[in-house]
Amino acid sequence: RSFTRASAELNLSQPSLTTIIQQLEHIVGAPLFDRTTRQVSLTSEGQELRPHAERLVDEFDATIREIQLTASTRARCVRVGTVASIARLLPMVLAPFLASRRDVRIQFREGNSNEVRRMVRQSEVDVGFATASHDGELAHSLLFQDQLVLYAPKDHPLTVKARDGDIEWKDLEGHDFVGVTRDTAIGPIIEQMPDLPASVTRPRYEVSTYTSLWALVEHGLAITVAPALAAEFLAGSQIAVLPLREPVPWRSVHLLTREGHATAPNTQELVAAVEEELIKIAADHPRIRLAVTGRKKTRKPSAR
Repeated sequence: RSFTRASAELNLSQPSLTTIIQQLEHIVGAPLFDRTTRQVSLTSEGQELRPHAERLVDEFDATIREIQLTASTRARCVRVGTVASIARLLPMVLAPFLASRRDVRIQFREGNSNEVRRMVRQSEVDVGFATASHDGELAHSLLFQDQLVLYAPKDHPLTVKARDGDIEWKDLEGHDFVGVTRDTAIGPIIEQMPDLPASVTRPRYEVSTYTSLWALVEHGLAITVAPALAAEFLAGSQIAVLPLREPVPWRSVHLLTREGHATAPNTQELVAAVEEELIKIAADHPRIRLAVTGRKKTRKPSAR
């Protein structure tokens, strides 16, 4: 009932508040307040408008609170899409990462590189670890590269042969091989290599997940070629890791984000923790090389 008190409550000057009320009255087409030198009261039109105005303000305030809650919850949830090798690495960094972040939740989804790129593109995850591709919607930066090496049962003839030197690709001829589908990172790399034995180009087994791949190898059914980083997680298994002679193909793993979208601080810190763990692993592993420090984020050009 006072323009002076109302302007103070709203952090507006009294002339500004008066102008706003005049504009509202012009829109309504009728005066909303009766003003005297002693008091301000609502007209009949003002009384009719009041409950609707209060409802609109209440709904707006409630909407803002809901959005703030959603934003706060999302900031405390880190969503990661990853290929299998990084999925095996993540548990190694989560305990120290979460120790000082009691309210942070982690969601990570494993898939092949195509699936991870789709997750990032559709905002199902905040960041992804996978191979890059020509995609104008995704920004990517190289994390590391690792060689492809041979994995075979410890009692396999090639494991015995490797004691006398590195295995050549031609030595894989005649041995049951388990390959991976083309939607993985490894499939396209092997496809592009010339003069491979038929057992590799037309494998007896073909799988789309590394869970199936390792099961076949460990049970002595086949040999395979996979990234060197995987060897870090096979300790205690019945699988031997055997270097392959030239040509030695390399796999590249990138950090993927949506082009033009900011990454939340908690997500950035988890990525930094993964990078720190990779530094430790690469220090003792000649077949893993990290990207140059201070790498710049790049984007593959979209087709014109």
